Amino acid sequence: MKKLTATVGVALFQAATIPAALADEDFDRFLGSVYTYCDAVVLGQYWGEATEDAKGRIGRKLGWGDDDILVQEANQARSNGLQCSFADTEFTYDDAEVLAKYWKISVDEAKAGLTKKASRGETLLAKVKIGDARYAPPGVYYDDGPPGR
Repeated sequence: MKKLTATVGVALFQAATIPAALADEDFDRFLGSVYTYCDAVVLGQYWGEATEDAKGRIGRKLGWGDDDILVQEANQARSNGLQCSFADTEFTYDDAEVLAKYWKISVDEAKAGLTKKASRGETLLAKVKIGDARYAPPGVYYDDGPPGR
């Protein structure tokens, strides 16, 4: 009986693991997608798994054509208030500094706003705001609000 239990346990473990080639394909699909590291952090929290595992899961769902389900899960995670950290975003301290000057807020407030935007899946919008701020004429600022609004 012990041998049968051990064999069944090994078979279940093997069935639960993904072959390395498929895992690589999933990861590559994630890297080639619109999803960011921050998205993987947020979805990983939502699914209760590590960020690296979430990257593979995102890629796998994309490969299966489960884009709509993935969007729904990302929206649910965001509506649950799950967030990444500033370090998990694509933004730099310099980006936050530029926005802080542009909106006359603190760098910490700008970092918090950028983190919120990234966590909401609004990285592109935040990049546009950074571009606006970076190329604004000297001494000009616009009060169209920090990126967290």
